[in-house]
Amino acid sequence: MNKPESYLASIRTARTELRQLELDIAYDVKAARDAGVPWSAIGDALQVTRQAAQMRYGHTNHWTAADTTAGQTPSIFSDR
Repeated sequence: MNKPESYLASIRTARTELRQLELDIAYDVKAARDAGVPWSAIGDALQVTRQAAQMRYGHTNHWTAADTTAGQTPSIFSDR
């Protein structure tokens, strides 16, 4: 049987990977919007409604690496 520490390490690793994937999606959504892709198509790609995609990724905010480390996923990155 695995030790509890191995489960916790696995959880931490998965959380780090999830944060990176969330950032990748946010960057891709911004690039798609910059290229003129409509929110309805982005929503379809995310398997959510147009409104849900726009609510999550549609507003501009400023961010830092510390925000990401703290587990916050910025919606739109103004400095990249």
